[in-house]
Amino acid sequence: MKFGICKLCLVEKDLAHSHIFPEFFYEPTYDETNRFVSLSTHPRHKLKLFEKGLREYLLCEECEGQFSRYETYAASILRKAEDFRTPDNHFVVIPDFDYTRFKLFCLSLIWRFHVSSLHMFGDVNLGPHAERIRSMVLAEDPGQPSKYRVAVVKIDGAKSADTVIHAPDRTMIGGLNAYFFLAYGYEWLFLISNHSGDVPKDFPFIGMHPELVMLIRASDEKGFIREMRRRMSGELLEKAKGAT
Repeated sequence: MKFGICKLCLVEKDLAHSHIFPEFFYEPTYDETNRFVSLSTHPRHKLKLFEKGLREYLLCEECEGQFSRYETYAASILRKAEDFRTPDNHFVVIPDFDYTRFKLFCLSLIWRFHVSSLHMFGDVNLGPHAERIRSMVLAEDPGQPSKYRVAVVKIDGAKSADTVIHAPDRTMIGGLNAYFFLAYGYEWLFLISNHSGDVPKDFPFIGMHPELVMLIRASDEKGFIREMRRRMSGELLEKAKGAT
């Protein structure tokens, strides 16, 4: 424990050593000794072995418990996703999902990335949206599906995708600021904007349907590895400029 101001409720309390990525994201990455490998694109950061995921003193026990409830629910949903593929293998469609809990889980992720001081999350800067998302999560208000749109895409056919956690990247989609990262065999996409942008209206963002609809993106092992190399080499070049 460490005494300080909780980043969520803004009250001075004992702080828990909070996960940034939820612990269940690491399940497929652990080796036989329950450790995982951390890969960094930073030129001065070497490969490391960890027994626990990335942590930081961010939240009080009460707020940590709130996040834990979201994580437990999200893990229960994603662990059964394979049972809900459509016959054409284009989507995962999970009926009777709880939009509020799942959306709040997603919002808590992108907000944690923003408030974290760890190098891995340095590309995430939500600007004025950070306070709005903090207030929404604190009030347990997921907002309408069109507010801070989130999509989850299942990567299919590349086993390596299940064991890789890739740091959040900033990009532009349909003229809007967006972030995406890879974890647990899924691509997670966040649109951080007050505008609708030039985004397909039928794209399966969370809450646009009564069911949880997740697109399946086919990728073979070689294609996935090439994509990861391309992303990491591009980031390494950019970050090396700032390290010299």
